[in-house]
Amino acid sequence: DLDGAVAAASRICTAIAERQIIVADSKVISVTASIGAKCHSGEKTLEELVNHADRKLYAAKKNGKNLVISQL
Repeated sequence: DLDGAVAAASRICTAIAERQIIVADSKVISVTASIGAKCHSGEKTLEELVNHADRKLYAAKKNGKNLVISQL
């Protein structure tokens, strides 16, 4: 269900944000994730479902870092 997907995506975002990534010259960087969540709700094709999820992903990116969007 969508609530479960959003909860899982939020846990993923938190886990990613809490990690420190060590890159060249021992420099430490932080990484965040933006996730768009969508459950099937009448889409006729897989492509349509993926396009809806993709729009949510880009909305999450546009509205901030470390964010999950399931509604537009």
